Amino acid sequence: MNRRGIKRALTAATVTALATVGLGMATTPAGAASANNNGATVGGVRGVPATGNPSDCPRGNLCLYTGRDYSGTMFPLYNCGTYNLYNWNGFGSVANNQTGGAVGTLYNQNWTVNLSISPGTATPSWDYAPIWYARPC
Repeated sequence: MNRRGIKRALTAATVTALATVGLGMATTPAGAASANNNGATVGGVRGVPATGNPSDCPRGNLCLYTGRDYSGTMFPLYNCGTYNLYNWNGFGSVANNQTGGAVGTLYNQNWTVNLSISPGTATPSWDYAPIWYARPC
């Protein structure tokens, strides 16, 4: 058996073993319709129930929502700095209610900008699956 055949056999055996012991490997690609943000958190920020209205994002904050159309849980980011996002695996929304021209930025794991959002704007649907960090300013 050549290297490619060995690699395929080992991969198949690993998948079977993990499924057998109940580790349940994902069978859908990242960002698929089944992915969601249940259990999503932002380091150091307490989430609050969202109202479905981006204007409810407190003045001076960049707000991340676990659901589309400003639903689910809202995480208001006020202090300038980097926030770590945990378990954001699907689509949500974002609103920037900051003042003074502060642009909110969402980054992937390699610190590549995924979204820049100007003050006074909101995005009703955004894929958070590749997002690892947020900076309100």
